[in-house]
Amino acid sequence: MADSGKTSLINSWVNNACPTTYVPTEDPELYYRATRIPCPGDEENPMTVLVELEDTYSWSRSGGEDGYGQPYDAATFLEIAGKRSSNMFSSGTSKPMSGHEAPSRTKHSPITPSREGFFILF
Repeated sequence: MADSGKTSLINSWVNNACPTTYVPTEDPELYYRATRIPCPGDEENPMTVLVELEDTYSWSRSGGEDGYGQPYDAATFLEIAGKRSSNMFSSGTSKPMSGHEAPSRTKHSPITPSREGFFILF
């Protein structure tokens, strides 16, 4: 999935801007956007959710390491099952996201414990 416009689609939705120049994705990148969705059982009061999008490099890439020091391996992004954080849904937590590490420029660390869905381009 190289040269398919994954980064442009993500930027269009997250940042309301579409890059006009193609730049190959060298490292996995995380994007976030808050959006409102219907609340199950109470559709009149929508709930705000945080959507995490993970942009990946070309799946044909191999050999070498990304900017985080990890070997290029697209299989890394296919992991569906994962362990849930024990404090992820803690009822005693008063601050949003208090059970997660702050985003880092030196470490690729999604806040979601596993991939919940995929958007595949051909």
